[in-house]
Amino acid sequence: MIPLKSKTCTIISFVLLALSFSVAYVGYIQTDELNFLLLVRITCWLLGGASLFFATKIKSNYLKIVVILLNFISLYNWLYSWLDNWFDIWRRFN
Repeated sequence: MIPLKSKTCTIISFVLLALSFSVAYVGYIQTDELNFLLLVRITCWLLGGASLFFATKIKSNYLKIVVILLNFISLYNWLYSWLDNWFDIWRRFN
């Protein structure tokens, strides 16, 4: 593997995290098809996982914590969205 410096890993990690949030935003705008939502969620999880992988090389503990917290916010935001959709469907049928 190519040796990466801490600054390079920090930049890559934040870029991947920004891409993850961008894809999630597109998913919130266009939520018509289930296959599209599934693709958006999987893409967000993969980008977030890659971001966490590069975050392990960051030397600054503060930046590591920021990246990890933003990834958890992204993950739990999708979980909240998914549960909200299921409860909305359940309310419609009852």
